[in-house]
Amino acid sequence: MSVLVLPKGTVRIRAARQRRISPAAIALGAYVGLTVARLTDLFPGLHLALIGAIVVLLLAVTLPPLNHPLLRHPGSRGILALFALAVLSVPTSMWPSASVNFVFDYAKTVLAFFLVLYCVRSTRDAGAITVGLLGGVAVLAAATLIWKPERTTGITSTYDSNDVAFVMNCTLPLVLIPAMTSGPTLRRLLGGLTSLLYVATIVGSRSRAGFVTLVVVAILIGIRLRRRHPALVLTAGVAFSVIVLLVAGADYWKRMATVWSPGATVDVPYEESYDQGGLWTARWTIWETGLNLVVQNPLLGVGGGAFDVGYGLSHGGMGRWAAPHNSFLQVAAELGVPALVIFVVLLLGGIKVCQRVARTAIQSQLAPLRNLAQALEISLFAYIVAGSALSHAYAHLLYVVLGLVAVLPRLTEASSAQSSPEAAPMPTRPGASWIRRG
Repeated sequence: MSVLVLPKGTVRIRAARQRRISPAAIALGAYVGLTVARLTDLFPGLHLALIGAIVVLLLAVTLPPLNHPLLRHPGSRGILALFALAVLSVPTSMWPSASVNFVFDYAKTVLAFFLVLYCVRSTRDAGAITVGLLGGVAVLAAATLIWKPERTTGITSTYDSNDVAFVMNCTLPLVLIPAMTSGPTLRRLLGGLTSLLYVATIVGSRSRAGFVTLVVVAILIGIRLRRRHPALVLTAGVAFSVIVLLVAGADYWKRMATVWSPGATVDVPYEESYDQGGLWTARWTIWETGLNLVVQNPLLGVGGGAFDVGYGLSHGGMGRWAAPHNSFLQVAAELGVPALVIFVVLLLGGIKVCQRVARTAIQSQLAPLRNLAQALEISLFAYIVAGSALSHAYAHLLYVVLGLVAVLPRLTEASSAQSSPEAAPMPTRPGASWIRRG
């Protein structure tokens, strides 16, 4: 249909097309929920992750090709650079076979990022990804509260309590901000209840890093929404406080009090020292050794996925072989200082993109995009806080969030063009209305 003949009708048809959620986005949302929440661990023989990835790829092929190169999206080149450094680290790795396995696993994470870039064509597509993610995390939260495992017991075969708290904190803004700002009453109520479930799970995990991150997330959400919805901010604060008091006991607060403990315990089992000594006992020795590994291997590190080997060999292979317990140190020690610089730029750049899109969305009265941008911004801050005490530099969740951040400028331009068609004439080629970078 020619734009010159029926411009208004064409605008309506194209707007209607963009309102529909693509099957590829729905499948990707389900895949993201399964993999981020590690629900695939419950049925290892079914290979749900592999099947889900194949389905998403097949559906992605059916989408119209993008005229906008994927490498022009924010962060895409940085992520490819990190992957290239991971590949280059294999020959010099302290354990080459482990680094090869790491590269294959990391490739799946990088692929998820680019699938988000390619499959998300509208705000509703982004919503489908978010809903799938939050649904999977909600199932993980419910399972955690029901089973109530100890701190050292895995919720799934790969997540312990600290990991669960990490996932809850990073996804909490994505469910709470929309629930407090817009949408039908039933959906907002469901979002509010899901937020309380996340908070209960964070407290129930007894994770000290989880509690610190929760406080930071709550403060940031309050700052972002205090002017628009002061009553809702107050209500949410009261509800969160009640949940914390109901779930936490006296032992919980004793454990939280050890966050900044100097770690004076001597000649006690590691688990008791870990609980009593807090940050300095549980982390500082590992961080100190990790920094030495960075100094000794500044360019390509000890090899992707080989930190524990480097740590073990640093004391002659005797004693513990520990994970880095810091995502930034993990990148620097395994892939080198250049990788750390790229990693930090990715995170800070993502935060700046979110802030810029939020400002643009305010001017254009695009409430859903404003809410999504602010939620993703706080998710990145949550990652920075929680990731400073956990080894999640290559977490699937982080790359999904970065993928959603990368499409924000494109979605903003598309939404602005739809709301003001007179100011942005519709081109004749399908899909060309949103391919320019905002």
